[in-house]
Amino acid sequence: PVMDHEIVPCVEAFLAWKKKTEIDFILGDTKVASSGFGFGGSLDFLCKNKQGYILGDLKTSNFWGNSWAYQVGGYSVSLKETFGVQVKDAFILKVGKTESSFEVKKIANIREYEHGFLELLNIYKRKKPFVAWEE
Repeated sequence: PVMDHEIVPCVEAFLAWKKKTEIDFILGDTKVASSGFGFGGSLDFLCKNKQGYILGDLKTSNFWGNSWAYQVGGYSVSLKETFGVQVKDAFILKVGKTESSFEVKKIANIREYEHGFLELLNIYKRKKPFVAWEE
């Protein structure tokens, strides 16, 4: 395929990372949803190795976002509801925006971030305008 020159470093970084892994890709850029909890999204990829299913999220950024693990937790919840797949592990792959580099961080406990995502979703659904005084 013909690629825009701006994404070439990201693609090269992803391919370099993939060469170093021992995982098989099952799904990529897939819509998932939870009718039970009322949310949906698009997960980046689902992989599998000898230990089980692994959920991956791809980020093109120059920094690490603390909220990313909660986002992946939400994908994990909705993946189970949409396809019946329970992931064993999850990770975030961050590729460079301007250079062919990558970093991978495993999410320490995906179940903790599933629960955390649902707690944050609950807060979001209950949110009301902030009013600190009575009139």
